[in-house]
Amino acid sequence: MMERFAWIFAVAVCLPSQTSAWSLLPSATPSFAPPHPLLRSACSPLGPSFSTIPKRQRAAFSSRDGWGIKRMGMMASDTEAMQGIVFGDTGGAVLAADEVWLTAGERDILTGVSWKVNVDERVGLVGPNGAGKSSLLAAVAGRRSLYKGKVTVKPGTSLGYLEQKGVAGSTATVYEEAEAGMVGIKKAEERLQQAERELEADPEDKHKAQALADAQYDLIQVGGDAKEVKVARVLEGLGFQRSDYAKSCADLSGGWQMRVALAKLLLSEPELLLLDEPTNHLDSKAKGWLMGFLKGYEGTVVLVTHEEQLLKMAGCTSIVEVRDKGLHMFRGGYDKFLVEREERVLRAAKAYEAQQEEREKLQSFIDRFGAKATKAASAQSRQKQLDKMELLEAPTNLQTRRAKIQLPEGPKTPFEVLRLDRAAFGWEPSSPLFEGVDMVVERGMRLVIVGPNGAGKSTLLWALAGKLGLGGGKRKV
Repeated sequence: MMERFAWIFAVAVCLPSQTSAWSLLPSATPSFAPPHPLLRSACSPLGPSFSTIPKRQRAAFSSRDGWGIKRMGMMASDTEAMQGIVFGDTGGAVLAADEVWLTAGERDILTGVSWKVNVDERVGLVGPNGAGKSSLLAAVAGRRSLYKGKVTVKPGTSLGYLEQKGVAGSTATVYEEAEAGMVGIKKAEERLQQAERELEADPEDKHKAQALADAQYDLIQVGGDAKEVKVARVLEGLGFQRSDYAKSCADLSGGWQMRVALAKLLLSEPELLLLDEPTNHLDSKAKGWLMGFLKGYEGTVVLVTHEEQLLKMAGCTSIVEVRDKGLHMFRGGYDKFLVEREERVLRAAKAYEAQQEEREKLQSFIDRFGAKATKAASAQSRQKQLDKMELLEAPTNLQTRRAKIQLPEGPKTPFEVLRLDRAAFGWEPSSPLFEGVDMVVERGMRLVIVGPNGAGKSTLLWALAGKLGLGGGKRKV
């Protein structure tokens, strides 16, 4: 009892005067973080491990000195991109698009679309290739300009965006790069280190002791006491082994670099998470882990994917279909969307056919009686009906249209079209990934290259195509 009383008293002493210690007590049994040695005479441990407090409750804590928890989810690498995002009134939604037009060259991708995403919603953005899903997501993230309209994000919202470029160019280790997404924790650690230095320089200063207490508590608030556990959980979930943590990102294949980028984004814990085809470089085990992670994610998620299983398992609360230059909204999960979309298209088809039939009747009457004096007034009335009628568009087939390309038959090639003799190649000339490779590709072959991620499948293709120079041996075409 005395220990419990001492802990409550210590929190009351170390918090700013306007904060109630009783309001910060979690229902779960707290775990304790060791206080800084210089504070042991003034304060006992500063309270519960913040990792035991739900993320939504963490955001309720007010910030001190303008240092806000709500802004911490922003990835450091996204600072430049955030400058392209418009923050403003969204009518209570976390994201609002108003009369947005997107173009690619002279082609319209989206025309006059409006859309709102509410807090904690999980949205699956679906549609055929080239419909504009990725373009819309890039516009929300401030990475693509709009032709018309505006996209607005709720002020104070931290935003994270995954695009298909990975961590190319990074020389940091896998662990360092993934950890870099935890901006809030890093800021809290820097503040704690600064407070420690100031107190060590003047151990008797009570204000500096209070500042260190505040900094230590802030670190616990943002989950700093569980940082290593969080990083390991995400990296291992995405397929990394402990032995991979110290590897340089520059030595990884493109697929594994994308996994590092995804880990970095997930660890940043943004309030608005934008994912563009996040499973492109994942194996089945990593996909399964990501599905579970997204289902339990505390925040708003907008997900572009062709993976039906991901849309089902990620817990989507609404589906937005991008089709025919517009957005079609469906409330509910993916299975419900498939049923409702079919019904909606059938209703649209019936309405279109009924309107066409009505227009034909009106036009037939006009053509038949328009020149007769006795029927002229009736014909004019029907013409007005026809002119005022709002035309319905014919619903398109739900099947994705496929381009048909016919190419003339080319000249016959030699039987042996490509050969590697004792070839050595890789991205580091001093340390080739392959050596002594003998390989023949014959005319008409259908060759499948298989192997685990990072084994060198793409490297072999680059070498076969002549895009990657050989460090030894010969390539004959």
